[in-house]
Amino acid sequence: GGMLPEGADAVTPFEDVEEQTDTILIDKPIEAGSCLGLEGEDIKIGETILQNGTFLHAGHIGAAASIGIGELECYEKPVVAVGVSGDEIAEIGETLGPGEVYDTNSYTLSAVVFKSGGVAEKLPIVRDSVEQIEEALSSSNADIITFTGGSSVGERDLIVDAIRNLGEVIFHGITVKPGKPTLLGKVGEKLVLGMPGYPTSCLTIANVLLTPMLRKMSRSEYKADSNLVEATLSETVTSKSASHQVIPVKLSNGTVKTVFKGSSVITSMSNADGYIELPDGISEIKAGEMVSVTLL
Repeated sequence: GGMLPEGADAVTPFEDVEEQTDTILIDKPIEAGSCLGLEGEDIKIGETILQNGTFLHAGHIGAAASIGIGELECYEKPVVAVGVSGDEIAEIGETLGPGEVYDTNSYTLSAVVFKSGGVAEKLPIVRDSVEQIEEALSSSNADIITFTGGSSVGERDLIVDAIRNLGEVIFHGITVKPGKPTLLGKVGEKLVLGMPGYPTSCLTIANVLLTPMLRKMSRSEYKADSNLVEATLSETVTSKSASHQVIPVKLSNGTVKTVFKGSSVITSMSNADGYIELPDGISEIKAGEMVSVTLL
């Protein structure tokens, strides 16, 4: 990396030189200009090295540093407050009481947020109380608040009631299975995404709705088909539901099989490599057909 001495027009690697007493022996021909880095040969004056909206990787950072730029103006990562509600939910590390389960959704959602370009802030567990949910919604300064549990379409619509008291419910209930009781609301400038408490339902909606939201907000490159692979279905999949179905699957040697065991069990997703979709109106996909698998 040193300056070329005056009068020289090439450099030869040290390993190609044999040192003698007061001379060196070079047994390979050297062409003029060999092993030289010329001024301006990489980045020229006036050349654009980064476009507005570029999703930065290490090479971009290095290019900026090479011309003396140590700071770049970037979009902030969206902050997502991750909340769970339920009298039966216990923190990891606590001793489970009768009927209690460990908090799963905070951890799976935080992982989805991180992977999707956001920053997750885990909220304390909220009990089944409209007042506690309202307090959590009001006190958070996040861009998005996610809440799992308490959003079922029934008598105890706790999150729905809390959002209506503080803001507006944009929609409640979608024709997606699993994940039917999903809701979207707004409290001030904050979006609130209410998801089912069942782990598989929750993670499914996070992949289908939360990930695209975060990619859009963070200006990250997001192409719906960028993580799709084609595979042969090893078994016939049928549906009696009128909903759009999202089905976790396992890939093996170009074939795919379903691993869904139920909305309430997390292993439906932990054993999956991705998911396939069975749109509303399609009741069957036969074994041997090619399907598109969205990788997790």
